[in-house]
Amino acid sequence: IAILGILALIAVPRFSGFRDQAAKKADDASAVTIEKAANLYIASNGNPAYVALEGNIDSPEAFVQTLIDADLLEDDTNYEPQQTSKTFDITYDGNEFTVKVSN
Repeated sequence: IAILGILALIAVPRFSGFRDQAAKKADDASAVTIEKAANLYIASNGNPAYVALEGNIDSPEAFVQTLIDADLLEDDTNYEPQQTSKTFDITYDGNEFTVKVSN
């Protein structure tokens, strides 16, 4: 029983690290997917009506929903950050969108 306890002490932190790494990679992949869809939206439709000024997008959720409605993102995919207390920071510089994971 002591051996199992020692193995558990070693394994649990490693599995937690794997989960954290997987969440980070999932968020990075989602950010790239959202960014590509946003730039395709611009190429196809021109500037979205609510992006009148350059800078940060105030509501990433509404913006992602616009991309889903335009059939540029899958409707059945979760585009919420998987890492705890992280958000997607979506910015528009007048030419293209940039999406990053931030605190």
